Amino acid sequence: MSTLVGIERGESLSQQVYDQLRQALIRGAFKPGEQITIRSLAKIMNVSPTPAREALNRLAIEGALEFGSNRSLWVPRMAADRVRELYAIRIPLEEMLVRSAFPHLTAKDIEALSDLLAARVKALDEHDYRSSLELNMAFSFIIFRKSTLPITLRIVENLWLLVGPTMNLFY
Repeated sequence: MSTLVGIERGESLSQQVYDQLRQALIRGAFKPGEQITIRSLAKIMNVSPTPAREALNRLAIEGALEFGSNRSLWVPRMAADRVRELYAIRIPLEEMLVRSAFPHLTAKDIEALSDLLAARVKALDEHDYRSSLELNMAFSFIIFRKSTLPITLRIVENLWLLVGPTMNLFY
């Protein structure tokens, strides 16, 4: 028996669904008021309803989704005062992350940021707002993840999760 070792396991299906859905919400892939059902999510992600339900429930607990009827969840509609509050919180925290990250950005990071910025300008010129939103997120998080403030980073990620769907309204 002493030759047995623990089995390494990958992330659970629930975690994988959660991670993908969370990133999609942060990127603004869903609009405020959009319905997400367990069944439709399970079908899109090619999983059984259980991992989809678990992921959706986690996101509802985090405030990124709201429960509706018929086993469905909704992307919350945002009142103007809530959006203002979220941005008022985000601005100083994101500034902290940028200041912390700046000394740690490499030439490769700067090149990636430059490429993302050029791609975003092109996307905006072409009225490709979905790509523009995704490029904006990628640009911001390259910087944020270079910071030395992991707690602040997690808070900012959670704020982006809450405000991500409203990004669709800007365009």
